Amino acid sequence: MTKRILAALGALGVLLLALSKIGETPIAPGYPTGFHPSASCPSPGALCFETDAEDVRVLVNLSLRQSGASVGTWTADLSDGTRLTARARRISGNLWNLRIASDTAGGWRKFLWQNGAVLTVRNQSASQLFLHDWTIYPEKASRDSKARARWRTIWFFICLAFFIVGAVAAVADQLTKQPERPELSRQILALIHSVVAEIEGTSEPETQQIRKLLELILIRGVPANEALERVAPGQSTVARSALFFRTRAKFRNHWLTLLTMLDDHLDPLDP
Repeated sequence: MTKRILAALGALGVLLLALSKIGETPIAPGYPTGFHPSASCPSPGALCFETDAEDVRVLVNLSLRQSGASVGTWTADLSDGTRLTARARRISGNLWNLRIASDTAGGWRKFLWQNGAVLTVRNQSASQLFLHDWTIYPEKASRDSKARARWRTIWFFICLAFFIVGAVAAVADQLTKQPERPELSRQILALIHSVVAEIEGTSEPETQQIRKLLELILIRGVPANEALERVAPGQSTVARSALFFRTRAKFRNHWLTLLTMLDDHLDPLDP
């Protein structure tokens, strides 16, 4: 009975992960834009943002806290040369609401954020800006936000935990039935290594960082914060966070591909 419950949890993890990838679902709402602060921003005192989505038309709404009491002009642009309009509204103290749209006099219009382009936000009077919250409004999908992105991340790891529980139960059952084949665990470990080895970053150093981070977390069981300290020593919290989310996004794509392949060939509920 216990084995069937654990196997069912594994199947549930696969099902829920699949559901979260099919359009908009109440389980993991919002269009997953992959919006995140850039680890490196060439403009001093500015904030840079990237997205993992393909070319998409959006409005961007940011809550920013600036250093200093003076108020300067807010500007925003994309690294592909697109000039944008940034309209600010003070919320309280040094906390501002900033809406970014296409640079046009005809009212608010969504701008085209091309894949790979970096959004840069500046204030002439602020020596440093801090991101408090964000919301993105795509043209043909529901909004994405900091809270929704955080929930999707939590939900992904919940589903992944379900799947791992079911997978471990299946492996344990096989090892119990066939003790003469202890090499099964080594085969599974080799499979994990091969999946990690397929993941690549935008450069060779980033590729090595991403693979090392996945090895520490998934294979050695090192907590994420400790693993980030080992892989990216001396980097800021923002840089480490950006590295983690890039790693998570790349691993998720490869892992879901693997789950799809397994789901096509195996039925985890078979006795």
